[in-house]
Parts: sequence; structure tokens; C-alpha cells
Amino acid sequence: MDNFTLLNQVLIIFLIMLTGVYARKRNIIDDKLNKGLTSVLLNLTLPLNIIASFNVGFSKDLLFNIMIIFLFGALMHPISFFIGKLLFRNEKKEEKNILVFSAIFSNCGFMAFPILDSLYGKTGVLYGSIFLAPFNIYLWTLGARLFSEDTKTFKIKNIINPGIVAVILGLSIFIFSIKLPFPVQRCFEIVGSMTTPLSMMITGVIIAELKISEIFSSMSIYKISFVRLVLLPILFAAILKLIGVAEVVYGICILISAMPVAAMSTVFAERFNGNSAFASKSVFITTIISLVTIPLMAFFLL
Repeated sequence: MDNFTLLNQVLIIFLIMLTGVYARKRNIIDDKLNKGLTSVLLNLTLPLNIIASFNVGFSKDLLFNIMIIFLFGALMHPISFFIGKLLFRNEKKEEKNILVFSAIFSNCGFMAFPILDSLYGKTGVLYGSIFLAPFNIYLWTLGARLFSEDTKTFKIKNIINPGIVAVILGLSIFIFSIKLPFPVQRCFEIVGSMTTPLSMMITGVIIAELKISEIFSSMSIYKISFVRLVLLPILFAAILKLIGVAEVVYGICILISAMPVAAMSTVFAERFNGNSAFASKSVFITTIISLVTIPLMAFFLL
């Protein structure tokens, strides 16, 4: 296990957040521009990133493992949801849904993919792309609903958005082995690659508004850090060991589940006027702590 690779990816995320902090402190990015960047991310870069991730071919030999990865993603998120609901049921109202969201969604894109590529090659990237299907479906349904003010009724408009449309298009491309023209695919990849830098800079901009004492003072942040970075990876490792999946599938699933809180927590909080400061803290603190926990989880569980 190359722990140096793991540390490098976490440090990259942290430095991008600091870029956002600097941009806000220097007033390069103000509140209005930050709202605009959030809109660009949700309506353009993220959907294109999703579609680009599905433009991969697979053989029948990979089909079984692909189904296992997809099934893991389909079950991991609701299991994490119920664990989050149980463990954070007594938290403050304005923080509860963010904590549950943080338990459900890991930063499985930018942080996970380079690690999967370095450890498992193209196979790791392929399986990671498959995991993005249930991740994005839950993100744009369950995740968006956690932040929405309308929690009593389900509305179709909460599903029909650029993110979920991109998932549907991506699945069609993947299932029917549709090959996008090279210029189109590269356009989607290049624009889509802006998603993580944008999301982490948005997080940094919001963090810049916080006092250092406020970032580290909330005990809830340390609770979600333990749940997201330690408890859930160990739980899923036990389940996968019990089922008996292929070694490569097991390793990829554990690495994905051991990632810190998804940066989309901050983006969604900003979009739906939630407690974006608290969401930013959860991303910031879990990313820092993951400098230690990701290599430890990899060392003990893989």
C-alpha cells in the first residue's frame, strides 16, 4: 500500500481549499461571485463530469464485479443514512441534516480516483466510475432533499435537475457502449475536471468567513469525523469480508468508504440556504483528519 500516494491526494484537496480561503481574504471572490460559481458547478461542470465518467467500455469478464460495485453503492448509502439518523438524532436542528449528509456521502471523486488509479490501474478507475452511478442518484434525490426546506412532500422537480439527467445519460452511454466523438468526450472531461477545484474553492471561501476557534470548537464535527472516517469503513469491511467478494472489489469499496465528507455538502448548503459554515467545517476537519485515517484504514483493512 502506497501511503505516500494517499497523503498526497489529501494534501492536494487541502491546498485547493486554502486557495479558496486566500481568494476570499483578498476579495478576489466575493459572496455574489461565490453564488455564481456554485451555479456553474451544479448546472455545468458536475453534469459533464458525470457523463464523461460513464464513457468507459467493459467486457463480460468484468460484468460480475461491476454489478457488485453497483450493488455496494446502492446499499452503502441507505445504510449510512440510517446510521446517521440514529447517531445524530439529538443534534441541533440546523446541524442534524448536514451531519446525516456527511455520514452518507464521501469525497469519492477527486480524492478516490487518483488513489484507485495508482493502486489498481484502469480497473480501479472503471469500478470507481460505476460507483458514481448510485452515488449521484442518491446525491440528487436523498442528498438534495436533506437540504431542501420541503421535507414533508416529495416533488418530481427535486429529481429533474442537471445532475440526475446527467446520470441517466451516462448510464445510457455505459449500458449501450455508446462512444462519444473524441472532441466531445475531451470537452466533457476538461470542463468536468473543474468540478472538484470549484467545489473545494467554494468550501475555502466559506471557511474564510469563520473564526479559527469556531472551526475546531464543535464536538459534532469530531463525531462525524469518527463515523465517516473510522466507523463506516470498518462496518463495510466486515460486511464485505462476510460476503466474500473479490480482493480488488473489496479494496476499492473500502477506500471509497474511507474518504472524508463530500465537498458537495458545502455546495448544497450554499444552494439551499442551509448552514454552509457548519457544512464547510465538516469537510475541512474530516479532510485534515483523513491525512491520518485513510492510510490507517488502508493498512489495517486491506
